[in-house]
Amino acid sequence: MTSTIVLELPYPPTANTYWRHVGSKVLISAKGRQYREAVIWAVRKARGVGKVPPEPIVSEIAFLGFWWPPDLRRRDGGNLSKAVLDSLTHAGLWADDSRVVDERWVKRGVQPGGRLLLVIDEANPLGLALVEAQVLGGKTPPER
Repeated sequence: MTSTIVLELPYPPTANTYWRHVGSKVLISAKGRQYREAVIWAVRKARGVGKVPPEPIVSEIAFLGFWWPPDLRRRDGGNLSKAVLDSLTHAGLWADDSRVVDERWVKRGVQPGGRLLLVIDEANPLGLALVEAQVLGGKTPPER
């Protein structure tokens, strides 16, 4: 992986509606399957215009997700992670989401319908901070 990937995805269903328990099995719900398909198409589209590498990423990954909730209800940002990472794995963006060694989520203001903006780069803590500043148009964060 040689360059930063910036990918916009639809807002995911909640973790409580992404999976369903059927007897002793845990399955992806209809909403979850629809979301997964939407992510697959977003990755294919990005791959088609060269924004995403043609092969799954195998290096260690730093992942930064900006999220705009669809309304003012209280939400747990941690519930976004599993559905999004699993869907990106299924879409073939990376070999496995265990390659994500630095994962951060930043909540922004409300946007009707919700919004996700993902920044994916090779694992490098300072590099991710610089990318965050570029994507948001802010100043370079201080060194840690």
